[in-house]
Amino acid sequence: MAYGIIKIDTITFTDDGIDKSVAISGLVQNPTFTGNVTATGTISGDILRGQTISGVTVTGTTAQFTSGTFTSLTGVTVTGTTANFTSGNFTNISGGTHTITSGVFASGTAADPSISFVSDPNSGLYSPGADQVAISTSGTGRLIVGSTGTVNIVGAGTAGVTQAVSFNGSAPVNSLVMLSDGKVGLGTSSPSYPASIVYSNVAGGIAETGLYLKNSQTGNSTQIQLDGNRNWSLLAAGSFGAPAGGFNIVDNTAGNTRFTIDSSGNVGIGTTDPNAPLCVNGLPPQAGIISAVAASGGRSLALSDNINCSLYVTHLAGGALLGTDSGNAIRFATNGFGSSDEKARIDSSGRLLVGTSSERTLFTDYTPQLQNEGTTNSASSVSFVNNSNGSAGPTLFFGKSRGTTVGSNTVVQADDELGVIAFNGADGTDIQSIGAIIKANVDGTPGSNDLPTRLTFSVTADGASSPTERMRISNAGTTTLTSAASTAPFIANIGASEAARIDSSGRLLVGTSNNRTGAALQIEGTTFGTSLGTITNNSANSAPAYFQLIKSRGTSLGSQALVSNGDGLGNVQFVGTDGTQQLVAAAIEGIVDGTPGANDMPGRLVFSTTADGASSPTERMRISANGSIFTGGATSTASIESGAQPGKVFKYGTHEASSGATITTQAFHLSFANPNGFVGSISTSGSATAYNTSSDYRLKENVVPLTGAVDRLNQLQVHRFNFIADPDKTVDGFIAHEAQAVVPECVTGTKDEVDNDGNPVYQGIDQSKIVPLVVAALQEALAEIETLKARLAEAGIS
Repeated sequence: MAYGIIKIDTITFTDDGIDKSVAISGLVQNPTFTGNVTATGTISGDILRGQTISGVTVTGTTAQFTSGTFTSLTGVTVTGTTANFTSGNFTNISGGTHTITSGVFASGTAADPSISFVSDPNSGLYSPGADQVAISTSGTGRLIVGSTGTVNIVGAGTAGVTQAVSFNGSAPVNSLVMLSDGKVGLGTSSPSYPASIVYSNVAGGIAETGLYLKNSQTGNSTQIQLDGNRNWSLLAAGSFGAPAGGFNIVDNTAGNTRFTIDSSGNVGIGTTDPNAPLCVNGLPPQAGIISAVAASGGRSLALSDNINCSLYVTHLAGGALLGTDSGNAIRFATNGFGSSDEKARIDSSGRLLVGTSSERTLFTDYTPQLQNEGTTNSASSVSFVNNSNGSAGPTLFFGKSRGTTVGSNTVVQADDELGVIAFNGADGTDIQSIGAIIKANVDGTPGSNDLPTRLTFSVTADGASSPTERMRISNAGTTTLTSAASTAPFIANIGASEAARIDSSGRLLVGTSNNRTGAALQIEGTTFGTSLGTITNNSANSAPAYFQLIKSRGTSLGSQALVSNGDGLGNVQFVGTDGTQQLVAAAIEGIVDGTPGANDMPGRLVFSTTADGASSPTERMRISANGSIFTGGATSTASIESGAQPGKVFKYGTHEASSGATITTQAFHLSFANPNGFVGSISTSGSATAYNTSSDYRLKENVVPLTGAVDRLNQLQVHRFNFIADPDKTVDGFIAHEAQAVVPECVTGTKDEVDNDGNPVYQGIDQSKIVPLVVAALQEALAEIETLKARLAEAGIS
């Protein structure tokens, strides 16, 4: 049927006060609708209201809807719950005023943004790509927010490429902050100055650049101006006569360059042409790298703390003077400039102190002018080295004059000290106690080119407070010990008794005055404490040097009485103190091991140690006269046998290798371990031996039943064969790599493996590792047998 036009102000359908839905097809113009309206044409009017209105085009002065979906919406004012609607998808929205809570819009472009403005369609909001938002004006993107938070404000150049301002989305917090008072902070949220830069980035252990300025115009300088009562500039180029390529501090008020660092690294103060590492006042250095000018006697260089001059250089006739007028020391430091870095000083009394800041008095009224201290051998040592192509070595001189002024040559007198070397030690109170002294004294009447001298050596005895002379070398070369004249032979007495001598042949005899063996060192005695051995020098043949411990059964010196079986021939003891006395910790003793006779002296060596808690040694090992080694003490039958057939080393009775236990319950004879702990052992019980491998459930995980054991067991190939090394003996067994394919853990090594030299590395097999598979297969077989038996029983077959 044909449709016409309905023009009506209001259409309302009610049913007992309940609004009903009305479906209208065609053109509806200038009505007021309430309720649910569905139109397929155009709806227009001054006021459009409805719960749900859907159409192709909706026009009107005011449109109010709860929900709707429209291709185009135009109107002076469009209002709604959500984008004028609860939900909506729009290609274009235009009008005087739009109130939108949420909505989905097309991406748009810079020239045609999805949200634009009246009479300005090429300015507005659009999305240039996924997760991006942009603002355009005049059809060009101006501000772009990227997917990572990067913000770019586009300036001159290709749109979206050259940015006037750019913010990286990964920039740290407080990268740029401006306070209400105009203070700007970079890297800080609370700038204290008009411009504050705070950063802590470090690259490779070196602080990164905090501020970088560059003039991209070739030939122009980069400049920072500081303007206060006087105008200054920091320049990274030439200006006011300063050299190009350098760094300069310029006084713009006076028009002068005050400070320059040129391209070679030279520093000039008051000059723009420094020709040394540091030039002051513009004069080149005369003899060094620093030039400073002052009148004769004036200070050309002074370091001050504004109270005292800590260090100065003064020019005097004859040379320069380095000093201080503050009454303090001149101090030298390395690896720093704090008090703890001081290495040496010249104190106010002119003393040179190395390694210490305080002088010491080392003897009554002796405070040396040169003192060196340290906490290590190297730090407290002094060396003199002569590097010359000649025989002369370095020299340490001690000089003495009876004059009273520096440089005098007044002759010395007999007994005057020419020099002293003293060895001091701290006694808990001070370091003035002298332990030893070497002195050189005038030993006669001196004259022109005639200075007789003696050397004396003195040491301080235990309990004494000063050294006593112990040895003297006179001007004639005579050497005297304990003030006794030295003659040949030289005899040392203890009290009135001779203790030792050096005879006319140079032999040292201790405890005897008779040469018995011709050895250079001979010691004899009549007691254990005084009976020791002989050391003999090598002769012109292959014989070695010997250290001999000699035993005789005689009771007088020089005796040759025969020793007996079991006699000790010599004992080397290792002794330590327990705080109150000396105790033997270990000993090696040689003992007669059989019946001696002419040219027959059987012997054994016994090695003993003292157990923890014991006071004397116990024998632990012996080497007998026949070469056997016993390790179980004096009565042990366990030995390392000497002279046996190859491979027979450890022996216990008739057993070639043995490990015994002292109990009949379980005892472990050998344990095996790796970084995971103990993984196996060999143990015995009262009557059996067990070879154990770790199997505790606490060491295992992923425990599941072993299935398919019969199939795997059937894959094992059992052979009869003989080993190549034993061709006459045939045995049953497996081939390693065949068994490895079925039970990998039972085989070690790799089939056909060779070492770096091409030699074969053979595989091995632990057949006990096959037992679990055999047991599981047997269990499966037994289960199958039981099943078959049950079936036979059901069938009446027993």
